[in-house]
Amino acid sequence: MVGRSRYQAFSIVKDRVWKKLSNWKNQFLSPSGKEVLIKAVIQAIPAYYMSVFKLPKKLSDEIASLMAKFWWGFKQRENRIQWRSWAKMGWSKNDGGLGFRELEAFNQALLAKQCWRVMMKPHSMAVVMLKEKYFRHTDLLHAPLGFRPSVIWRSLWNARDLLREGLVWRVGDGRSIKIWKDKWVPRAITFKIQSSISILHAEAKVEQLISVEKKEWNVELVKEVMNEEEAEIISKLPISLSGLPDKQIWAYSKNALYTVRSAYHVEINRRRRERGEMSNKSGEVWRKVWLLNIPRVVKVFVWKTMLNCLPTKMNLMKRSVVKEATCPVCMNENETVCHALWSCRGQGMYGLVRGVQCINGRVGRGICLSSGQTDFQLAQVKQTSKANSGVPISNKATHWKPPMGEILKVNWDATWKAKEDRSGIGVVIRDSSGEIVASLCCPRTKVQDAMVAEVYALWRAMKLCVELNFKKVQFEGDALSVVKAVNSSEECWERHGQVVEDLKDALRKRIGWAVVHVDRCCNNVAHSLAKIALSIQEERVWMEDYPKEILKCEEAASVNMETRMVAMEQLVEKLTNEMNVLCEKSQALKDDNQDSAHHGDPSANEHQESRQEEGGDNDQEERKHMQDELYNLRGKYEEIIRRMGSSSIVDQLLVRMGLPYSAKGSGLQGLPVDVERTSDRCKTASAQCSPDPIGPNAAQRLIR
Repeated sequence: MVGRSRYQAFSIVKDRVWKKLSNWKNQFLSPSGKEVLIKAVIQAIPAYYMSVFKLPKKLSDEIASLMAKFWWGFKQRENRIQWRSWAKMGWSKNDGGLGFRELEAFNQALLAKQCWRVMMKPHSMAVVMLKEKYFRHTDLLHAPLGFRPSVIWRSLWNARDLLREGLVWRVGDGRSIKIWKDKWVPRAITFKIQSSISILHAEAKVEQLISVEKKEWNVELVKEVMNEEEAEIISKLPISLSGLPDKQIWAYSKNALYTVRSAYHVEINRRRRERGEMSNKSGEVWRKVWLLNIPRVVKVFVWKTMLNCLPTKMNLMKRSVVKEATCPVCMNENETVCHALWSCRGQGMYGLVRGVQCINGRVGRGICLSSGQTDFQLAQVKQTSKANSGVPISNKATHWKPPMGEILKVNWDATWKAKEDRSGIGVVIRDSSGEIVASLCCPRTKVQDAMVAEVYALWRAMKLCVELNFKKVQFEGDALSVVKAVNSSEECWERHGQVVEDLKDALRKRIGWAVVHVDRCCNNVAHSLAKIALSIQEERVWMEDYPKEILKCEEAASVNMETRMVAMEQLVEKLTNEMNVLCEKSQALKDDNQDSAHHGDPSANEHQESRQEEGGDNDQEERKHMQDELYNLRGKYEEIIRRMGSSSIVDQLLVRMGLPYSAKGSGLQGLPVDVERTSDRCKTASAQCSPDPIGPNAAQRLIR
């Protein structure tokens, strides 16, 4: 139980930290080793307490002081100089720090996580008890502190400011969001409307900016109420197509869910703004430093050098440790960091790092490794490259396949052009015989990004099936992230999550519908329709037909495929010739061995026995050598597959070159026999391996 003195109640945390740090084995750690120990062990000790209680500031400062002394090096009854404050060392590595946690900010982030759970799980037992006692008639964000609150409630109540900092509204139907008072616009820092109040009153809701019938923004009204920049942002925001309610999400994470990591950085930035500290603009330089392929201890030394944290004579004189700053080696200049590492001609303790170069006036790279370390790294890189040389063969389909039975297959796709602020939607519906049932091209303006364009494309495909009253439908698209989001049982919290939830609701109501993912090569027709949609002004639907412009798109794709095959043809021919030569040698060697084994000539048998007695066994060695060479050539074929990028193109190329190849995962079926290339074979391969084919006679066999 936490008593009146919280410092005494949580002093056990400090004792546990000191017990770890005072271990005598830790005194032999390097700075990089101490960094790992602090981050992995020491900073994890108070995390359990900080997730529920707010630790006293005095206790947090004392624990931070212990960690700082440990990292900079200390002994009993001896103080060492700390060349940089612990708060600045807590900055991220891209900002010039080492990424140590600032305990107070981390404590706030953990407590805000509990507040997030209170809002997201209102029916849990703990939340019901808190609500019944402290905010029965309101919500968490507007709850009062109350009379004589518990330590837990006081801690959560103080963490609400951090939660408010990152909470924003996601527009559903717009009934819960106030235009000028709430945070709902995806703009950094404020997330609020900056335009002056006009036309609509101050308490107006976002639903007044939405056309109820069309389920889209009233662009004309938005332009009248907002300035040009904000009107452009609002017009691109996705809204619910079925009238789902508005929802509060976390603005500082990619999936819009609260994370302690993102909240910690929000709290750090907020504290830096309150202290008036400027943001660090040298993040790219720091990022290059930490990505250097050198030992971690050398990186820490480079970090100290760039921040002028080395115990040079000049730095010691500034702290009144020594009286003069003259270099003790050359006795010509003051000993600064630059002088000690570069300009000093004497051989001192810093002579080992003369290869250090300068990036924008700061140290970059150049610490030389010994020859043994260099050889080890080269061998490691070589081994890694060999391990990654084998490219697995994909078992996925390389061309469109018709559905089974009464099921209809709907392929959908979208294209997005940010500069033109337009997107195109393409949908094609086919039956089990490959005949087209319907096709659609739909242009759309004011789309936020490519992900939203794909979501709208799937929605339009479903809406078309509803209009045509199709019961059994399989939707195929090449947008893997959309397919995963729609099939996931978890709720989507992203900015476009309300549209994803609309799609899930449509799937739940129709048992015979399913959404699956296919490769782009199986979705070429829908992709071509989406491209055509960019050139039209209004939606077009064809029943049992398709736009003639799609033939031009397919012809252009065929020309591109032909160009890619010709580029690799000479390399394949060269490898084939080498493999044929090795095959002939191997076969000749095999025939000689068989003749020697089954021939009745006594001299041949005596010759064979003498070879065995001498232990030569040259035939087996030569055969093994040939086998290794064949496997190397086989690996080169696999490299061609990786470079071509599409297994269907490789199939066509190998058939065209007369090389037996299987795209079902077995790789090369055997050794090549010839290198025939005739026009008839080329046409046959093109007809068999072309993904999602289409041609002039598409009325009978369109897109099979």
